[in-house]
Amino acid sequence: MSKDNGGSAFPSSNSQDTVWYSEGMTLRDWFAGRAMQALLSCPDVTDGMKVVKVSYDIADAMLAQRNKP
Repeated sequence: MSKDNGGSAFPSSNSQDTVWYSEGMTLRDWFAGRAMQALLSCPDVTDGMKVVKVSYDIADAMLAQRNKP
């Protein structure tokens, strides 16, 4: 079972039509990166691998909340 990646973080369209491309960073990766930035701003954080896991846990929670009606 794959996780919801949220699609493309920065979708772009072809200038000649309305075809949307979803290449590049996913919304899940964008959310995790932003969460990681916040976590690393805390001087008490020293375990890098834990920061990565927690960042993606936060991103998954954000996507789950985003998809609720």
